[in-house]
Amino acid sequence: MGLEGSLDGTLNGTSEVTLVAAPASGKRRVVKNINIYIKDTASVTLEIRFKNGGSTRILFKPTLDPDDTYVLGEEDLFVLDTTSKSITVVMSGAAATANPEFVSSYMDNQ
Repeated sequence: MGLEGSLDGTLNGTSEVTLVAAPASGKRRVVKNINIYIKDTASVTLEIRFKNGGSTRILFKPTLDPDDTYVLGEEDLFVLDTTSKSITVVMSGAAATANPEFVSSYMDNQ
C-alpha cells in the first residue's frame, strides 16, 4: 500500500514553483492530479515542466483566462521514479492582481 500526499500554494510570477516534489530515495511517486486556478483578472500563460536532474522538458503551455482551472488528472499519469524528477510551473509574467493557486496530490510506492 502507498502513502498519499499533497502540496498546495500559489505561483509567484516568473519564479519556478514546485507542483510535485521528487520522491524519497527508493520510492516511486505517482502523480494523481494537479489543479491550477487562475484568480487573476487577466489571462495567464503557464509553462508546466518535467524536471529530471539537469534536463527540463515542457509538458504543457496553456494560456488560461480569469476563473479558469487547469486540471491534470489520472488520465495524464506521471511517475516520478528517482530523487531527481519533479514537476514544476512558471508563469510567463507577473500576475495583474492575484497569483494563481494550485493543489497537487500523489501516492508514494516502494
